[in-house]
Amino acid sequence: MSKAIKRTPNPKAVTRLTASAKTIKSVANTVQKTMHPQSGGQRNLNKEIRHIDEFDAQKADNRLKKKSAWIASIMDPLRGAGAKIPDAEGIPTACSQLVQKITVPVNAGGVCACEVVTPYVTSSASKNYRFSNAASVSTNLTWAAPEFFSNQTTLQSIASSHRVVSGALYAEYEGTTLQDSGDVTTYTRAYTPQALTALSAIQSTYTASVVPINKARSKAVMARWFPININAQSYKDFVGTNFSGIGSPGATPFWTLGAVFSGLPASVGSVIFTFVFNYEFVPTLNSMDFITPENSPVDPFEEQFAVQWAQQEPSTGITSNKKVDVSPSSQVVQAADQGMSADNMFGMLGQIIKEVVPLLALL
Repeated sequence: MSKAIKRTPNPKAVTRLTASAKTIKSVANTVQKTMHPQSGGQRNLNKEIRHIDEFDAQKADNRLKKKSAWIASIMDPLRGAGAKIPDAEGIPTACSQLVQKITVPVNAGGVCACEVVTPYVTSSASKNYRFSNAASVSTNLTWAAPEFFSNQTTLQSIASSHRVVSGALYAEYEGTTLQDSGDVTTYTRAYTPQALTALSAIQSTYTASVVPINKARSKAVMARWFPININAQSYKDFVGTNFSGIGSPGATPFWTLGAVFSGLPASVGSVIFTFVFNYEFVPTLNSMDFITPENSPVDPFEEQFAVQWAQQEPSTGITSNKKVDVSPSSQVVQAADQGMSADNMFGMLGQIIKEVVPLLALL
C-alpha cells in the first residue's frame, strides 16, 4: 500500500491541467481558422474545444472537496459531526461533537473577548477557554479565570484518548445602533500559548483578521481550527482525556482560537460566542452500544488533499450566519467515498481520475 501511495501524482496536478487545457485550446483555435466552416473536421474540432472550455480546475477542485467528509467538516464544523481523519491509523474509533453557546456583555471599557486555550479535553487547571474581565480596555486585555467545556466530564468517562477533527470559535455581535463603532479581531495560534494581552500584539499575529464592527454587524466572525504539524505536535495524535498539564511533552497541546471586540460603546450590547468542536476518540470500553466504534477510513490521498485545502482557506474573519445559527448535524459520507474500501479501492485518487480522464483523452 505504501509503495503505491508514493507513486500517486501530486494533488496539484488537477490545477496544472488548466494550463495544458489553455495550450490545447490555443492550438485548436489556430487550426480552426484554416478549416472550412462546414467540414466534418471543423465540427469535430468545435466539439473538442467545447470539452476543453467545460473543464474548469476550480470547479473540479470544488467537486473533489465534496467527496471528502473531513474537509467538509473542517469548512463547516457545526454540520461536521461524525467525520474522521482518514489517516493510516485506521483503528476503531467513535465520534463526539461539542456545541456550546455563551452570551457575554460588553464591559465598561468597550471590550468583549473570548479565547480558547485548548480544544482538547483536559484535567489541567488551565482548562479550555476564558473571557476578558471588567478591567480590560481597548488597548490591553486582562483575562478572567479559565473554564472547562460543558462536555468535559462526559467525554472523560467514555474516552481513553481523543483528537480534534474540526472546530471553530464563532462570535456574533448584538449591538444597539447602526452607528456603533469599534472592530473585531479574530486569531489562531497552533500548539502555542497565546500569552498576549496587548491588542496590538494580538492583531499582529500571523493569522489575525481585523474587521470594522459595522462590516461584521449582520454576520458572524470565526477563528477556525485547521490540521497542522509543528515540531513534535501533530493533528494525527490521540491525546489522553485526563492529562493535568497543558503544553508539556506528551500532555494536552495548546491550540489558541480567539475573538476580541474592542472600541465598542461602553457597557452596551453583548456578544454570542459559540464553541464547536468535533472529536474522534478511542472508547474506554467496547461494550457501550451507543458509541458503536468503527474503523477510521484509511485514505492518505484524501488526507493530503484535505490538509492542503485547509491551508488555502482563511482561518479567521467573517463567515456566514448559516454556519452558526442552525442546529448541529452530521456529515454523512456515502459508502463509496469512505476511504480505500473494497467498493472504492482507489478512494480520493479514484475521484481525481474521474475528473481528469475526460481531459486526458484530448491530450
